[in-house]
Amino acid sequence: MILIKVTYSSTQPTIKVTYDVTNITVSGGNPSPVYVNLDYSASGAATNLTSVGLTMPTGFSVANSPLTSSGTLAVTYGAGYSLPTDAEQATWDQAYNDKINSASVTGTTTKTLTLTQQDGGTITTSWSDYDTGLTSVGLTMPEAFTVSNSPLTSNGTIGVVANGTGAQYIKGDGTLATFPTTINQSLTLIREVYNSTGATLTKGTVVYINGGQGNLPTVTKALAVGDTTSAQTFGIVQSNITNQNNGYVVVAGGLNSLDTQAYPVGTALYLSPTTAGAYTSTKPYAPQHLVYLGVVVRSHPTMGVIEVKIQNGYELDELHNVSAQSPSDGMIISYVASTGLWTKTNTIDLGTW
Repeated sequence: MILIKVTYSSTQPTIKVTYDVTNITVSGGNPSPVYVNLDYSASGAATNLTSVGLTMPTGFSVANSPLTSSGTLAVTYGAGYSLPTDAEQATWDQAYNDKINSASVTGTTTKTLTLTQQDGGTITTSWSDYDTGLTSVGLTMPEAFTVSNSPLTSNGTIGVVANGTGAQYIKGDGTLATFPTTINQSLTLIREVYNSTGATLTKGTVVYINGGQGNLPTVTKALAVGDTTSAQTFGIVQSNITNQNNGYVVVAGGLNSLDTQAYPVGTALYLSPTTAGAYTSTKPYAPQHLVYLGVVVRSHPTMGVIEVKIQNGYELDELHNVSAQSPSDGMIISYVASTGLWTKTNTIDLGTW
């Protein structure tokens, strides 16, 4: 606090200004009180002091100014102001000078970080990039995805986008398949099967059941040359089934998106006796085996449709009213009324003419 005291006497008016410098730092030290005396000659006429005022810099507040009689001018700190001690000032100065104004990184293999302080000083640290010897990074994805910018030999981004449409899904082998609609499911009977043939069974391949894998039947290409490869003809492949993977075959109903341009609408199709897994419009006859597959309901190079309805042909001895198993040369069949069966025989009863 700064105190200014004004004292009057009748013969010698005196103004005494006292600075209370407790906790005040001026040029690194605490000054001693200062006194200012105005001494008037006793022989002269006394001059009466009528007013003493005081102004202070920003940060201080002055009370009782001006004085018009004996009293005290009071100076206090303004709100939010104070004067630090020497130690405190040194600490603040150091903190201010150490303030970080900017940062930069330089170098390639060896990099240096430089921090620039308020007072112009710097702080630095350096490090070296770890070289793994890696020169190229590539990425492969299943066929349901397309990869771009692979491999990378410098900084960059490998792009991956999905193929297909919103009506398709990704199968376990990474290929695309079309979601069956509720209508298609109600009109078409399909069955999940397993391919262990060693090769892909493509869409439209006619297959028969040749074994099992877990709970699924295994299938392979059918051929109309004997019972083994034709009697168990099961369906037509709905979409490509890769080796050692599951897929679906149409057992009955519509099979879409085929190339049927070679067949007019209404053409009956049969299992081929010459090309395994294929269908033909030529009806096979003995010794070839007849397996009816279905009818072409749309003739088109890419959007063709076959209505599948598989019917296996029968051997003569497979008919329910024929008893002719294991025949030998020269045998014929004749009707036996007592059994109601057509039965193989070596004799001919000509009866009565």
